[in-house]
Amino acid sequence: MSDDPLARLAKAAHQATQNAEREREAELEERRSGEKARQRLTRAVTLACTIAVLAGAGIYLALRFDDPYHGEDPLADPQRARAYVAGLLDEVVAYRQRHGGELPRSLDQAVRDSRLPPRGSPYRLEYRVEAGVPVLALQGGREPIVVRGAAR
Repeated sequence: MSDDPLARLAKAAHQATQNAEREREAELEERRSGEKARQRLTRAVTLACTIAVLAGAGIYLALRFDDPYHGEDPLADPQRARAYVAGLLDEVVAYRQRHGGELPRSLDQAVRDSRLPPRGSPYRLEYRVEAGVPVLALQGGREPIVVRGAAR
């Protein structure tokens, strides 16, 4: 090789340019891989959150499907409780009309079991007939709800 100072200077400049270019390429590659890793992480977190939300909604809907009043007590509200008892009394009156004015001996004869409070419920329905008038009382709420039917 020659000892030409211009050749050595050109060679050093060329080497420095190549080194700078390699550093820029390495930095760019590092930035790209960081962006890809961040995108993968974002995608994974989004997917996990979506699955968690869908699972929670599925569980909530399954509980509501099994028990429409899951998490709430519809008979705790006196107005709703009175409407419930009045609806049962309407079924007793309909039974009376279907059977020629005869009232049922028990509430089970006139009302489907699915409409009555379940066995383990804190609420208790009392059915009685007073002077030919059906009377329904719901015990177990804040206050007892008593609804009387019309006299014949």
